[in-house]
Amino acid sequence: MSRVVLMTGGGRGLGRVMALALLGAGHRVVLSSTDRTSLEAVAAESGAGSDRVATIVEDLGVAGGAERLRGPSSDGLNVSNNDTHVLKKLTTSG
Repeated sequence: MSRVVLMTGGGRGLGRVMALALLGAGHRVVLSSTDRTSLEAVAAESGAGSDRVATIVEDLGVAGGAERLRGPSSDGLNVSNNDTHVLKKLTTSG
């Protein structure tokens, strides 16, 4: 079953790796970070179309950042987590 996953920190490091794995497993991913260039690079690297990957530039470290992110990303959202245990569950069967 395909899910919609919000990946904070999705532009680099572990967030990038997890986002690519989720996209590779067929899920739709909303990437969030403070750096538009890195988000666009991950989206392009994934090879997923705009119907499967979206990017939102937001800083969760400033007042109101989480609330602003929640608005555009929450429509149809199933999972909001950048935890490797969640990744394992979503990318493996059983």
